[in-house]
Amino acid sequence: MTKLVLLAVALAGGCVVSPASIQASNEQFYQRICTDSQYAYEHGYNKGKNGEPMSTRWAERCAPEVRAERQQAYLAGYQAATGPAPAGGVQINVGISGTTAGGGTTACSYDADCGPGRACRSIGGSNLVCMGQGAAGDYCYYDADCMSQSCAPANGAMYCR
Repeated sequence: MTKLVLLAVALAGGCVVSPASIQASNEQFYQRICTDSQYAYEHGYNKGKNGEPMSTRWAERCAPEVRAERQQAYLAGYQAATGPAPAGGVQINVGISGTTAGGGTTACSYDADCGPGRACRSIGGSNLVCMGQGAAGDYCYYDADCMSQSCAPANGAMYCR
């Protein structure tokens, strides 16, 4: 597929973008969205305005101490563009202390939102997050959701150990 796109660009008279250039662009995106709440808000707003699906999977690349704040900024922007969150909920308030939160904090509506090897599950109420391949501190429902194969209760929820 990538070769087809690059061939089409070359035939159209455009320049061909290298995989290294794409990777550098992606890294710049992650750096900016993880350090700038306003950018996260604008990114969410643009996705919503363009009718694109909501996804905060990118937040897994942010430092644990800013991850929830950036997700909330993105969700606020998305909702400002599209209206209230759909039934089933996608807003997540992550309150974890002394641990890290990674793959288990990505908001989702369906398993397809989560990617291979992961599933969309409830963390209580109508809050849904992607679970699977979790590190210590990630939300889990079953032991199999954790790389350590150990899911245990803490602070009113279930987390990988």
